[in-house]
Amino acid sequence: RCEIVVLDVGLPGEDGFTVASQLRAWASICIVMLTGRGDPRDMAVGLTQGAERNLVQPPDRDVLAAGLHRLRRRLSPAS
Repeated sequence: RCEIVVLDVGLPGEDGFTVASQLRAWASICIVMLTGRGDPRDMAVGLTQGAERNLVQPPDRDVLAAGLHRLRRRLSPAS
C-alpha cells in the first residue's frame, strides 16, 4: 500500500495537478508536489488539488527527506 506519493507537476499528458486530484479521490494518500513553477498561484493550485507540500525543483535533498519523514511519522506515530 502506498501512503506517500512524490509527484511532478510537469508530466506528459495530464499534468500533476490533475493526477493529484484523481489520487485524492481514489485513496487517502499524502502527496508531495515537485514543480518548476515557483509562482504562488501554482503552489496554491497544488494545495487545492490535495498536495500536503509543494517544493520547487530541484528540491534540496535534506528538505525533501525531512518532509517525507515528517509525513511518515504523522501517518504512523507509533513507528
